[in-house]
Amino acid sequence: MRESPVSAWTIVTFLIGTLVGTGGLWEWKKIELESQNQEIERAVKTTDLREKENDQYAKILDLTNEYINAVNQYSKAPNPQLNNKILQLKSQLDVMKDNFTTLENKLGLLEGRQPRNIPIDFIPPAPPTGLTVEVH
Repeated sequence: MRESPVSAWTIVTFLIGTLVGTGGLWEWKKIELESQNQEIERAVKTTDLREKENDQYAKILDLTNEYINAVNQYSKAPNPQLNNKILQLKSQLDVMKDNFTTLENKLGLLEGRQPRNIPIDFIPPAPPTGLTVEVH
């Protein structure tokens, strides 16, 4: 038995009406668009966190150099003002290091990976003191 062209068009029209008329196609496109928007948002957040992390890292380097210079000056000519400056710089460094670690943890979560262990402690150890020489 052969179908008439009218009945074929009726079936095609019915299928198109079902997909478009009930909103199934539009809902699918909406979900697809939301998924793309979330991916773009995630990329923007990742880029923003990376920039903040890089800025924080640069500040840590600058502050560390300032701290080392102050410690060197203090070792040559100790004075209370320089000692206070050293303590203040050390406190600022500790806060910046905590901020850096927090940013790296957030970035790791956002990227779905473990936070990297990036070395941020550039302060050289203090020279040894109280050394004695023993001759055997």
